[in-house]
Amino acid sequence: MTDTDTRAHTDSDAGQHAATDTLLARVVLPESDVSPDLVPVYARSGTGMDKTSVEGFEITGRRSLTIDKGTVVTFDSFFNAFPAAYWRRWTSLSDVILEVTVEGDCRIDVYRSSGAGRVTHDTARVVRGKETVRLTLPIEKRFADGGSYWFGIRALTDTTLVSAAWHAPEPIEVRGATIGICTFNRTDDCVATMARLISDPESVRHVREVVVVDQGTQLVSDHPDFEDVSKAWEGRVRVVRQPNLGGSGGFSRAMFEVLQNESAGDVILTDDDISPEPESFHRAILFAGASGGRVLVHGHMLDLWAQSKLHNTGDLVDRSTFRTKAVADDLQDIELSEVTLWKEPGLSNRFEADFGGWWMCLIPREVMAEIGLAMPVFIKWDDVEYGLRARAAGHPTITLPGVAVWHQPFYLKDVQTDWTAYFECRNRMLTAIVHGHPDEVRSTIRDNLRIVTKNILTMNYSAIELNALALSDLLRGPEYIADDLPTVMQRIRETRSLFPDARVLDSVPEDFSSTLSPVDVDRFTRRPRGKVDGAGKILGALVATAKRGVVRNRTKQDADLSGLVAHWAVLARLDRAIVSTADGAGVSMRVRDTETMRHQLRRVAQLHVEMLRRVDELQKTYQTGFAGWVSADAWRRYFE
Repeated sequence: MTDTDTRAHTDSDAGQHAATDTLLARVVLPESDVSPDLVPVYARSGTGMDKTSVEGFEITGRRSLTIDKGTVVTFDSFFNAFPAAYWRRWTSLSDVILEVTVEGDCRIDVYRSSGAGRVTHDTARVVRGKETVRLTLPIEKRFADGGSYWFGIRALTDTTLVSAAWHAPEPIEVRGATIGICTFNRTDDCVATMARLISDPESVRHVREVVVVDQGTQLVSDHPDFEDVSKAWEGRVRVVRQPNLGGSGGFSRAMFEVLQNESAGDVILTDDDISPEPESFHRAILFAGASGGRVLVHGHMLDLWAQSKLHNTGDLVDRSTFRTKAVADDLQDIELSEVTLWKEPGLSNRFEADFGGWWMCLIPREVMAEIGLAMPVFIKWDDVEYGLRARAAGHPTITLPGVAVWHQPFYLKDVQTDWTAYFECRNRMLTAIVHGHPDEVRSTIRDNLRIVTKNILTMNYSAIELNALALSDLLRGPEYIADDLPTVMQRIRETRSLFPDARVLDSVPEDFSSTLSPVDVDRFTRRPRGKVDGAGKILGALVATAKRGVVRNRTKQDADLSGLVAHWAVLARLDRAIVSTADGAGVSMRVRDTETMRHQLRRVAQLHVEMLRRVDELQKTYQTGFAGWVSADAWRRYFE
């Protein structure tokens, strides 16, 4: 099909074609009372490189808006452009139909981008009065390298957009899906998530059931709004109670429940504290059907605290150290209220990820049947490992544009210092052992020493202890880790509670005073000027830490860093420090303890040496029985 093959049908044609169409994505709009910054994530006034604005139009409904005469409204936005490149790569779709219903005199213009972000005007249609316009747009022989379609409306008179949507011109399998929500004592969040989803019933009409895996002591079913929300779902909500097995146990239970029911469809795993865009669930389900269950469909993360920011677009795993990295660094925390497909070439790129976080991820039932459920590891790296396992079996993770939820951003967490440090260390190492080459496992073990060193410099003794415990448990083998799943959290709490740095205080103690000057703080934390300066800072910090453990009768150095970045270069020179928690909810006190540090250093060194010595043995042990370890039958013992 050439550029001149684009076809437009009038309102009288619409009915006969709609009977064989499949609705892929509706053009949706936010609530009318949202912050103006959020509106351009859906639509904006202006076109091309015009400055993003929300003037000249008014949102009147979930799918409708009015446009003042002379205004151009463009849908080159995250939520309303059509990600044609992904549909070309992973489905057999050859054309897409744009259907737009308007009232008033206007001009509809369609644009497309390439993978390099080059924008081309595709076609146009002038409308007089009320009309439903259907434009068939080719996907074949385009979009091999990336790119999207979008449209704009130029109001020649005051105009109303009644609705718009993207359709497939032929029937597509609608597989349906079950939403699996894992929750622990977040009843308000969980009920709000379900309420938000059902607030747009059309977007979730292909959801067969919502399975809430409740692992808490404050029950979702006891929430005062639960009954009303459940009724709104018309019998499609089911609560499953079980002991606290962490995220891996909660999500595996949802996967398990889906596999027991042939009519459940695929599973969409979601956290309990998301704020979802309901239309995302319709789009994910349709894409999964069109791709024949070949891929995992992942939702982007938008920043819950800065809602127009795109926080995560999927992730890769650096196999040299098994650290995760963004699939597109230049799109991390991009401000969607200012940047559109027309302005940012990176938004037209097509990506494949190694994994997608389980704040929203659709996993086809065939994939679960083939590769099993999550590792029994309580929390952390269960989604990473599953993505790597799925990819190795030929099922990559696709973070589909226009599919997203709002979620607590990463910067409010510190997995290297809080209670999750145990799981971050153990499960990262475990993932490397299962999926890495021996040299990659060894380099990951050595990289872990960098984390331990930083915790030594920052007087974070609880994290060092958890790191050592993680390695020790890993050396005990997969049977121990599996058996320990129901009780591991209690051990972590008890271990961590022994250290002052683990205790969160509401505020800085009144009797605490700083002795380190702000000038020194600024000098120590200043960004290094090149590798030599950086190495000097590290060496200086190590020397300062060593001296504070040896030299006696010296001046004590204390500092309140609660309003600053608690940089390791400063903490290494202190005897006591007040630092803020990652989420800003409180503070903790770091107190230098030389004896504890020496004891931990000896133990950590011994454990790393043993890990390095036993890499081949560990890989054989964990890999040999891994398929059985993650099978539905293996998980059954926790559920029954």
